[in-house]
Amino acid sequence: TTGVINKVAFGDEQVDYFIGQQFYEDVNITLKILLEAALFPFPEWIWQLTPMYKNELLAREADVRFTKAAQEVIDRKRVQHASMDEDTKKELHSLIDIMLRQDD
Repeated sequence: TTGVINKVAFGDEQVDYFIGQQFYEDVNITLKILLEAALFPFPEWIWQLTPMYKNELLAREADVRFTKAAQEVIDRKRVQHASMDEDTKKELHSLIDIMLRQDD
């Protein structure tokens, strides 16, 4: 299922990060730190003494990996978009507009 979603979102060239185990681990640690921060709103100096601070550091590393992979996708999409002819661009923009209107 993830492979299908990835192909639809990113095209034929897949970003290994989004279909690999690392993505799931990064999502897990990010959700974990969000819950911990919401459930235990300690002052920062106490927070840094808790084991939860280690999860925060891991979540920051996950954010860097996610940002890098997402930027690769954006860069590739820009190149693909630049190489399209004008009719294809208009069709793509029309499709996006229709989808946005349906979402409202």
